[in-house]
Amino acid sequence: MKIAILLTFISSFVFSQGVFPKFYKINTLDFDSSAIRGLTTNVIGDILPQSDTLLWLGTGSGLAVLRDTSSIFTLSTNKNIAEGQATTSTPEGAVSALEVSGNALFAAFATSGENITKGNGLIYSSNSTGKTVSWTYFDQLVDTEADSLSPFAKRFFRGLPITVKEANVTYDAAINGNNIYTTSWAGGLRRYNTTTKIWQRVPLPEDSDLLLNTCDESSYTTTTSGSVLRDFYLNPRDPEDGGNHNHKAFSVISFSDTVWVGTANGVNRGIVGPNGCINWTHYTPNNDGLSGGFVVDLALQQFKGHNIVWAATVVAETGETNGVSYSIDGGDTWNTTLIGERAYNITASDSIVLVATKSGLWKTIIDDPADEGMPWAKYKPAKQMLEIGSTGTYKFDEILSNEVVAVAYDKRPFYSSEATIWISSWDGLARAMNIQGGNWQIYRASFNDGSKKVFAYPNPFSPYEHNQLDGDGYVHININVKVSFVVKMDIFNFAMEKVRSIEFDRRRTSMGSFKWNGKDDSGRIVDNGVYFIRLEFDEKVEWLKDELKVDYAFNYKKVENLVVHFKEICPDGFDIYFDNVCGDFLESAIFQMKNYGRIVICGRISQMNVTTPGSGIKNMAYVLVKRLTIKGFLIFDHENEKEPFETDMLKWLSEGKVKFKETIYQGLESAPKSFIDLLEGKNIGKMLVKI
Repeated sequence: MKIAILLTFISSFVFSQGVFPKFYKINTLDFDSSAIRGLTTNVIGDILPQSDTLLWLGTGSGLAVLRDTSSIFTLSTNKNIAEGQATTSTPEGAVSALEVSGNALFAAFATSGENITKGNGLIYSSNSTGKTVSWTYFDQLVDTEADSLSPFAKRFFRGLPITVKEANVTYDAAINGNNIYTTSWAGGLRRYNTTTKIWQRVPLPEDSDLLLNTCDESSYTTTTSGSVLRDFYLNPRDPEDGGNHNHKAFSVISFSDTVWVGTANGVNRGIVGPNGCINWTHYTPNNDGLSGGFVVDLALQQFKGHNIVWAATVVAETGETNGVSYSIDGGDTWNTTLIGERAYNITASDSIVLVATKSGLWKTIIDDPADEGMPWAKYKPAKQMLEIGSTGTYKFDEILSNEVVAVAYDKRPFYSSEATIWISSWDGLARAMNIQGGNWQIYRASFNDGSKKVFAYPNPFSPYEHNQLDGDGYVHININVKVSFVVKMDIFNFAMEKVRSIEFDRRRTSMGSFKWNGKDDSGRIVDNGVYFIRLEFDEKVEWLKDELKVDYAFNYKKVENLVVHFKEICPDGFDIYFDNVCGDFLESAIFQMKNYGRIVICGRISQMNVTTPGSGIKNMAYVLVKRLTIKGFLIFDHENEKEPFETDMLKWLSEGKVKFKETIYQGLESAPKSFIDLLEGKNIGKMLVKI
């Protein structure tokens, strides 16, 4: 039996099918040697497939990539990258925007300022599919005080210079040919041309304007500086300060000659003209029926000849609502759906639309794009149930969060013969093992520094704030149990009073991960303080099956009927039985011996501590009928084999062919306890006392 004790703190406030399952692995040994293997955080905001196998992840601690079903790398960071520098490192901070197109990749980063988040640079690679990727780095886009006249499409427009990185976080990006469009709350819409290597600010309609035509000569006035956009001033400040919510950009998509931008005041459709000029049409909740004014994500669905534009919207003004808006006719008309849902991310492929929301992942299948009444189905929270060989147990895990932050619909054959769904959350990444989402593979950061086999996270944790799932908040209990059927968890308060007992049966597919919701056995959330968690499982069984690879092992103390159990695990019977126990164990084995079987008696541990003599073996008749041979075994009979044994054993030990364990107690004073523990089976391997 293995007992592990955890110390955790609880607080009421937060501290700073198909063919599946299948797993594939490609050669990643020579991938960028500076990268960190695995995730370094469970907070994942963006998911984007690229090429045949890559899956890029925008995480809370940097850019990561899944190169096959199991090999994740988090790219190294460097806080001293210079503008325009080619580098294999990325800026520090969370990934705030991520976009791929063909072999190209663009990412933006953000860090926490003193009181506000600030942009921390951008990277671009024309080929991010190699084993080592070279990035071009850009400082966060800011203007100088003199940049009140901005060049655009060989003309100019006036605007408020954005001179700081604070609130100037790049939220989204879109790559279309040689152009990269980026969005920012303070920085607005900007565009980079990969050929000319020039960044430009892009004007958007003011709040009260339905149109802004930057391609028409009549929209400009001639000045000594050149042609300047008439009656226009780009200003992302609030309207009461003379600014425009529509100049605060959140989301962007671009295809063909069209660019769509979501802002703090609706959606803008732009048609790109000569020299990169853009004619804009502005859509708002008041004028066009969008569900909400803050448009935090946009997606394109190309289906049955339609370019359907989807928008995730959030309430900006009274009378609006959270939800999803969409247009099948280029913005002329807008419909709404999933009203009341706080949507984060939308993806679409053919007839399928997936929406990641605060309450979970939603899916609809479109038959006719003109149909307004769309039936939506919500997936259950992601739960992993991967069977471990033929042990009858499962490797369990689950995303302890209802919120789905991002979603990707992946049709690449490397991952599935049909399709794969990827979702991200505040608690890790998950891949659907079948399109129905009945089973998932979960990827998570390891918070173990290698010194702990068992640990809890987050620690401290708050059941009101952390890992919110179906009304409860959870703390993860990380324990590497591979074989034992049942793990018992007892939780004690600081006075060592038991407040909760839970049994996790790893044979039940509905079990879920090892976790605690901060409640006692009566369902009441426990008081703030320190709590001890005791986990109990069969370490001997774990070691025998996992390390020594024996076909079957069990704890006989937890078996009600040994005779029945032996028949279940070895129905054809035993040829040889090597006994160290005697007593009931030997008697039960005799029932299951084959004819002419052999029994070797080497120990009688079950009889060494009895206070009254037993009645002896009661089934000696089976020894006669089965013609069994029972023989004692003592090492003293093999003195002549000592030298070759030592030679062979030393060689096998050095080669790792023979493994062993010892339980060592320190000091002669511990000898009595070690002997008692030996009789109670608390040792693994030889019980020794070191003097």
